[in-house]
Amino acid sequence: MTGVDEENILITIYIKTTIQEIRLNVSPNRRLPILFEGKPISALLSRQTSVYLITYAYMFVIFLIITSISAPDFSTA
Repeated sequence: MTGVDEENILITIYIKTTIQEIRLNVSPNRRLPILFEGKPISALLSRQTSVYLITYAYMFVIFLIITSISAPDFSTA
């Protein structure tokens, strides 16, 4: 499996987790497992995926800001 495949899997799990959270807000007593390739995903894996993607997004924004600050204008950054 390549890094791109792993990123696609993580994004798919994150999207499915988000959809499940929306469903739980609509109907709180409903508990459906998140399925990926026909297998249920544990809550721990779902939480770890969310933390990883959020951390990745924060790091991207931080590095983007650092790069933008060091350049004299936006087009040379």
